[in-house]
Amino acid sequence: MRFRSAGGAGTYDELRYVMILVVDDHPDTRSALLRLLGYEGYQALAASSGAEALAMLVNTTPALIILDYDMHGMNGLEFLAEMRHTNRLRNIPVIMYSAELQDATRDRALAAGVAAYVKKASLDWAQLRHEVTRLIGLGNSQGTWPDICDTRGRDSA
Repeated sequence: MRFRSAGGAGTYDELRYVMILVVDDHPDTRSALLRLLGYEGYQALAASSGAEALAMLVNTTPALIILDYDMHGMNGLEFLAEMRHTNRLRNIPVIMYSAELQDATRDRALAAGVAAYVKKASLDWAQLRHEVTRLIGLGNSQGTWPDICDTRGRDSA
């Protein structure tokens, strides 16, 4: 099975070696993102907090991080600042995936160095998928993700 993207072609076998870390404190969102990424062929790991993600990053270097903004304990920007202190992790692209709708929050995230900001409230899986594909450079940027990721009514943050 072959996939095409703006960055070139990749096989399903190549994608399964692309690791994406999902950091979100809401179980429904984590589960949906893991299913969605797995459906695309990516290897996805999840952390329920910034502290747990930092611990995972001691032994793991993902190709991409999908990060919630508003988490208990350490918010997404605090996690990002801590992560950037490690040279090995400094250049990993981060997608901030957040329920925060204010432009000021998006602007702070972009100023802190996130590669993209996607609003959860829009439930725009196509936009998130586009950003993942764009930042990874492999994958199928055409078509739709399945409804397995629909968390409407179960997880509003």
